[in-house]
Amino acid sequence: MLFRVDASETIGTGHIVRCLTLASELERRGIEPWFASRSAPGHATDQAGASGHTVTLLGSPASAEAVTIRSQMPIEVRRKPFSVLVMDHYGLGAEWLNGARQLATRRLVIDDLADRSLPCELVVNANLGVVPADYEGLVEPETRLLLGTRYALLRPPFRAARGTGRRTAGEVTNVLITMGGSDPSDATTIAVRAVRSALPSARIEVVLGTLYGGEPDGGPGIRFHRAIGGEAMAGLMVEADLAIGAGGTTSWERCALGLPTIVVRIARNQDAIAQRLHEAGAAVDAGATEQLDVATLSGLIRRLADDRSTREAMGDRARNLVDGRGVDRVAHHIDGVRVRRASMADARLLWRWANDPDTRAASFASEQIPYPDHVRWLQERLADRSCLLVVGWNAAGPLGQVRFDRRDGEAEVSVSVAPEHRGTVGGLLLESAMRRFQRLFPQVMLVARVKNDNEPSRRLFVGAGFQLVGESQGVLLYHASALADTTP
Repeated sequence: MLFRVDASETIGTGHIVRCLTLASELERRGIEPWFASRSAPGHATDQAGASGHTVTLLGSPASAEAVTIRSQMPIEVRRKPFSVLVMDHYGLGAEWLNGARQLATRRLVIDDLADRSLPCELVVNANLGVVPADYEGLVEPETRLLLGTRYALLRPPFRAARGTGRRTAGEVTNVLITMGGSDPSDATTIAVRAVRSALPSARIEVVLGTLYGGEPDGGPGIRFHRAIGGEAMAGLMVEADLAIGAGGTTSWERCALGLPTIVVRIARNQDAIAQRLHEAGAAVDAGATEQLDVATLSGLIRRLADDRSTREAMGDRARNLVDGRGVDRVAHHIDGVRVRRASMADARLLWRWANDPDTRAASFASEQIPYPDHVRWLQERLADRSCLLVVGWNAAGPLGQVRFDRRDGEAEVSVSVAPEHRGTVGGLLLESAMRRFQRLFPQVMLVARVKNDNEPSRRLFVGAGFQLVGESQGVLLYHASALADTTP
């Protein structure tokens, strides 16, 4: 798998950080990542190489990059294309992607702008409020769009830190300042001075990016951290009462931890992020650094520090936007979901899934299932020609099961996702199972019954092309109109 991504003083480091996050998850699944990057101060090899990945340095014109990349690959790699090419670069578009067809069988673009043609198979845009219409005319009809904050590529420590909980402080005594990897306009210095003016006794934690070249004011109660890792950054966010930060990818890390934030726009691509977070009540938009001054920012800090209820609401709204599992969702789309017929060898696995508390609560029969009863049930289902029971899997392991029970020209569909993968892969699992079933029984109508209060299942079936056709005694009845594109 190949990543084409750059980092520099101008570009910053957000692109490489999110690519490394995705690369680490795919490497955990047995997919080896390679990187290709242009040489520049702070280029991607500084971080990708430090993570142990192979990096090809590019010096040729963009139009010749595909040839350069291929020529520098080992012979055994050149014999066949990469399975996937990931491009995360605002300066590359249709010409580059078309030229890169020889490099990979599939192309995925991580994008934020929706401002150019992107001939590829997958687009990931994790920004708040982005919709398919934003890519109308920019992508091919068959391109799958993974849009919205559920696809934010957060590093694992931020997902882990969500479990620590957060209580909004009555008084703001700890402020975190983080302006991204480079901060070319030195918004860091403005922020430090503004916090000191608004909250003279507050502790100030300042995170400086690897490419930051300024010298912000020091003094009592101010601590500086240079190029810290995800675990340390997550720890600082958990301890902070308020943050002042750039509107880049770190925005989603702060959201995941419910950290009230004043967002400063330090680059053009951050305008929409800052505006939409502000409109959602998940942050305060301080505007662009060109219009920012110490007095204005100090006033914003003081007003927010004095308003605990607003900070509480802001933290709750932010946390609800990002669950920290975006990298799992994107990796599942890259990896795909395969399905196979279940067998008696799956008995204990299916029993564990069936007895998961959340699964039982969503079922029409909520009692725990004794193992001997489950074994008898599974033997009957596997012997029943009117039942198709499949298990989904990929490099992450077993993902869940889908069952089709045929009767009178219809087949009722039921889905159970493994607890550890719930919320990330249900749509892909159902889609793969439906394709398998419809190859075998193309004329059979698919139906589903869902409890009225089971919102995740309702979204799952609607995303798979099912339409609500009726309701009876708190149970919703859905019919599949056609096999549709699904979202996990």
